[in-house]
Amino acid sequence: MAGPIIEVTAPARVAREGGLADVAEFRLNDRLGAAEGLVFQSDGCTFPRSEPNRCIAETPPADKTFDGIEIEGAIGAPFTLYSAVACYAGPDPDFAERARRLLDEGRDRPLEDALETWASAGTALPNGGDVVGAVAAVEQELDSNYLGRGVLLMSRADAVRADAAGIVEKVGDQIQTINGTPVIASGMVTPGTVYGLGSITVEHSSVIGRDIVHPTTNKHFALAEASFAVLVDCEFRVKSATTA
Repeated sequence: MAGPIIEVTAPARVAREGGLADVAEFRLNDRLGAAEGLVFQSDGCTFPRSEPNRCIAETPPADKTFDGIEIEGAIGAPFTLYSAVACYAGPDPDFAERARRLLDEGRDRPLEDALETWASAGTALPNGGDVVGAVAAVEQELDSNYLGRGVLLMSRADAVRADAAGIVEKVGDQIQTINGTPVIASGMVTPGTVYGLGSITVEHSSVIGRDIVHPTTNKHFALAEASFAVLVDCEFRVKSATTA
């Protein structure tokens, strides 16, 4: 005869490090659920231009070029993420909170997956030959053609190789390169490619929770969901393979 089964507290789940939440800005926007798309005004993505001093130039320089304010959008239409749980109703129902925790703890992975899908269509740089060469190529391109501090996106496996090569380090809550570029290390990214992106912001709605008890089956159903949209400054995206 089997002995009694004792219910105990579940193992403590430690928060993940090195992902999107350590790099991107998350902004609450409760209008997101009603939107089919997002747009924002950028200051522009062009470096300052040079010209001779006009008072000493032998030939008058051409008139100045004006680029204007740019209108950009999210990298895709807003979408909803949800987590749901169901169990027999008990004397201390905490299923709504459990669904909310699942959403909070797991939201980064599908967002990182969407980010790589978009980044994979970026400009292909020369292959790096290894992770060091790929990071070097992307870093060079970021500083040459993006106005701000960019972001690197790579697989978790390539981040380990980059650390072994001494080209990334943990600074506070972030993984960074020697140039101070934040790194998103994700298991959702396929090893073999390093991506360079503009600054990232995630717009998200508040979490909506619903729960109900089915009186016939005595089941308690709980759902947590929120809408998300990912913005990348200047729509900047480049990539370099770690292979030769």
